[in-house]
Amino acid sequence: MAPYRVDIGSRSRTVGRFVARVRNELLKAAKEERDATKANSQGVANRLDWHRSAVNRQLSGDAPLSLRSVAELSWALGREINFELHKPVREPGQNFNLETTTIEWNKPMFVAMSGSGARSRDAEKQVD
Repeated sequence: MAPYRVDIGSRSRTVGRFVARVRNELLKAAKEERDATKANSQGVANRLDWHRSAVNRQLSGDAPLSLRSVAELSWALGREINFELHKPVREPGQNFNLETTTIEWNKPMFVAMSGSGARSRDAEKQVD
């Protein structure tokens, strides 16, 4: 059986990487606060008037992060948010997100991996 690679497309890849960076920054801030003040997730939950499990779900990725929850968690951790948008700078030899074309953006495309490279499967092999 040939191994498969799922191509999620550049849109989903970009979104996933951004959400992961935001969550990692929150986790880093939570660890810094815990190390500096011995505060735990219960202390953050008390400041927000949330249940401790809600804080843990947000930080672990079990619950989606909204802009409001990011701002509230940042406030509770004593951090300021810095957000900016800019065009990516691409230099020779730098890895970057390839623009992937699929028939429908929300359907992953399976690509069979074989010997020297990858080849696309037929459209009927795509996941509905």
